[in-house]
Amino acid sequence: MFSEYIEKGIDILKGTMNIGDLKKHVLCDDCRKPTASACGCCKKYSKGYYVMQFYAQQLQMFEDHL
Repeated sequence: MFSEYIEKGIDILKGTMNIGDLKKHVLCDDCRKPTASACGCCKKYSKGYYVMQFYAQQLQMFEDHL
């Protein structure tokens, strides 16, 4: 696994990396900066999304134990 990262780093340095290997980026809903986060928001605006995901997961685990 580590060797794959080294090979990928060498490919980047040589300039032989495929465009399809890059992460897909979208524009943030609020400030229009490019981002690759799951929520589609940049770092500044994504905090609320991940907090809500955490509480939804905790609630689901609580309901499963009832």
